[in-house]
Amino acid sequence: MLRGRQKHFYLLLALELLAMLATFAGCFRRTQLVCEIPGAEVASAVVPTDNGLRYQGIPVELRPGVYQVRVNSHPVEGQSLYVEVLCDDGGFKALQGNGVIVFPEQREIDFEVYVTGRISRAYVRCDITGGGAELVDSISLYRTRLGGYMLLFLMLVGFAVLDGMILWRRAILDGKVGKEQQIVFWGLAGTVLLVYFPYLTEYFYGGADTFFHVTRIEALKESLLNGCLLPVRVQDYWVFGHGYAVSLFYGDFFLIIPALLRMIGFPLSFAYKAFMLLIVVATVLIAYLSLKKCVKDSYAALFGAVLYTMVPYRVFDIYNRGAMGECLAMAFMPLVCCAVYLLFTENVDSADYKRYKWYLVIGMSALLQSHLISTELAACFMAGICVVFWKKTIRRQTFRELLTATLIVLLVNCWFWLPMLYMMRADTYNVTQIVSESIQERGAYLAGMFQLLPNKGGYQTGMFDCEPVQIGAAALLTIVVYIGFLLWRKKKMQGGEKCFLILTLLTLLLCLRMFPWDAIQKVPLIGQIASTMQFPTRLMMLAPVFFAMFAALVYGRLRAEGGQAFFRVSVFLICMVSVCSCVYHVNDIAFTTEPIYLYTAENMGTVTLINGEYLLDSADSTDYYSHGPKAEAGLSWHSYEKRGTECSISLQNEAEEVKYLEIPLTGYQGYAIELREGSGETPYLSEKRGDHGDLRIAVPGGFQGRVRIWYKGFAIFRVAEVVSGISILLLGFGLYKGERKRVKGKE
Repeated sequence: MLRGRQKHFYLLLALELLAMLATFAGCFRRTQLVCEIPGAEVASAVVPTDNGLRYQGIPVELRPGVYQVRVNSHPVEGQSLYVEVLCDDGGFKALQGNGVIVFPEQREIDFEVYVTGRISRAYVRCDITGGGAELVDSISLYRTRLGGYMLLFLMLVGFAVLDGMILWRRAILDGKVGKEQQIVFWGLAGTVLLVYFPYLTEYFYGGADTFFHVTRIEALKESLLNGCLLPVRVQDYWVFGHGYAVSLFYGDFFLIIPALLRMIGFPLSFAYKAFMLLIVVATVLIAYLSLKKCVKDSYAALFGAVLYTMVPYRVFDIYNRGAMGECLAMAFMPLVCCAVYLLFTENVDSADYKRYKWYLVIGMSALLQSHLISTELAACFMAGICVVFWKKTIRRQTFRELLTATLIVLLVNCWFWLPMLYMMRADTYNVTQIVSESIQERGAYLAGMFQLLPNKGGYQTGMFDCEPVQIGAAALLTIVVYIGFLLWRKKKMQGGEKCFLILTLLTLLLCLRMFPWDAIQKVPLIGQIASTMQFPTRLMMLAPVFFAMFAALVYGRLRAEGGQAFFRVSVFLICMVSVCSCVYHVNDIAFTTEPIYLYTAENMGTVTLINGEYLLDSADSTDYYSHGPKAEAGLSWHSYEKRGTECSISLQNEAEEVKYLEIPLTGYQGYAIELREGSGETPYLSEKRGDHGDLRIAVPGGFQGRVRIWYKGFAIFRVAEVVSGISILLLGFGLYKGERKRVKGKE
């Protein structure tokens, strides 16, 4: 029978391979022109509307696939063009796409349209405002090969999941997977499904930061397509193509995943939701594995991981705030907590002790690449723990591992943090003003901490409809049950339980507006660090980690000393409260929040900067607009070409004195200019910037020629990248030699 199952499995693999090979051929299909609409046809067929002019193209037939619309136009200031693809027939959601606004000075723009069923009458429609129809040069509709890429990717993922389930079932039947492992698997899978429930749709929800992170994904994709090499420093997509240095200050390492999904061809909302699914899966897995390493109990680790993943603040971060950076950071927080716990509690002479530093290396590196404020908070709390437990900190083995881990994190991530610090000193940004603001009034109310059912509303009042900046009713019940157990059994708190309970309550206290943050901000150095949090409720990222450790330890204590009836009833009630609270929260999101259908980013805009922290000092994002180069009188330009953060332009200065040209690029330090051809003294970058910080070029008198401008960065950027590269190679070589030595020792 075993051989029969193996034959069936191999037959399934062969069929899967054949299906993928058949699909693979479609990935090389040529891009097909469906229709092309000349500008003259648009101009002759427009009809007046209340808001301007409208053109509606001749219906065409569309088969399932991914289509690209390319608009060539020349709108000037005061004019705009709105282009969309519509249909008169087809099945439900057969045509999926968004319309796109073409702004002044945008000569060419592309966007995707997704067709899921056969459509016999689809057409392009244009709405023109602020001018005549002559601003349209041409509109083309292509059937691309992206549909083949998407189908192949989905088949790979689907077949991998199917094969994994088959192998999992076989392992269960063969007795290789026990009851405990099955319970853990389904417990973790059920947690993921419950937390991710609102995103099991084709739409998603817009939180406070959602569109900022969505734009980060799209901008990273555009930067890569424009030929920018990793690591990206300045993303060119933002603020009407001026560029935004978000990559210099906010790690893009993990965003490569959704950016690649976009490059394959998937809709923007799909890429975002797929990445959020990976974050939820990573959160529950890392939490479980970290807790299991600490408490040595699978069920206790499962208990803590489920409570951690369902904490209202995490769900609030995913949907209501759309704080993708914080969500990603919270996935790795348990790993950092686990590393510190093991380094301070395990026997320093054990064979595994040196390995615990790698948890810290991976966790802190991931935090640094995910969210800087989370990294700062984790580092501050680790420093505090090292001070409180100074006797263990100064042990030779512990101190050596902590120091080694710190050095490895700094060296491996040098490519990111060193350019960031250099740029922070090289210029001034809006973040300086934001950091200096008072943070105490942004804290949570005490009443909110005791709210039992988390609503999604917009006010931190602690009452109905308030923001769920809270650790949740399950945490409150766990603490009550634990204290009741101690009083009933007349027991004392153990060291680990006391430590993590104090840390949980301390972080909750620090989240409140009653905590004297205003006074602390006046303390030198400490106040500056506190101000970078922006609001105290960010500390809620740490409270669930400490609570998860506390809950796992309490689980083991109750099972060992609480009696079977008390233990089972307590754990069941805590789990039910956690699940019901999460169900209430995600249900509220799924059925009361306005759904958003987002397939392409072009209709979303490029100014979703939130506070514009990384814009140049005093720059206002509302001042940006789409425009071409601006030259002073006497200076002329032509043949302007721009791709990403690189452009070339031909200049002629007929005057004897220096004239200035403003290029629509945000004038960050690190841009360079070179002469391609021409006569006269070479133009150079002016220290003074133009409107809203635009790059300003000084063109000497009599110059005539062509120049290239691009973001080059600084030599220290290359040094940092080399240091990180060499460190990673040496680290990999050292780990390889160590593993070979360990294997030989066993032989």
